[in-house]
Amino acid sequence: MSAIAVNHFVVTALVRSGVTATDAAKVLDAFHTAAGPVAVLFMLGPIVYLLASVAASRAGLVPKAAIILGVLFLIVSAVPTALAQMLSFGVGFALTAWIAKAMLQTRQLSRHGTRAPRARHPRECRARPDTVPAAGLPVR
Repeated sequence: MSAIAVNHFVVTALVRSGVTATDAAKVLDAFHTAAGPVAVLFMLGPIVYLLASVAASRAGLVPKAAIILGVLFLIVSAVPTALAQMLSFGVGFALTAWIAKAMLQTRQLSRHGTRAPRARHPRECRARPDTVPAAGLPVR
């Protein structure tokens, strides 16, 4: 649906710009060739939400319960009913808002000189004080 809307936008822009019909046909032909893979990106959306929830949880931004929202979004977005689609929009919005709020709070904490929340990763728990925890490199 979005690709169709963008197509109408491009056609309207070409008509109003005064481009000749042959040039407009060439532009539309190139546009349709380039816009083909867009549908694949739309289909990957639910997987991206799941990966975002896993990444935010592993980074220590949100609790592991956020992964449940990612899985719920993946499942509900596959159901082809209008009610399920509205529910998936709500779940996606909640997950996005939760992660964004956590990222903004972390940024504000680090900007004001206090320590930002640290990620809980096993490698950081065992790091020696004379090494950089993320890379394991010696401090010089």
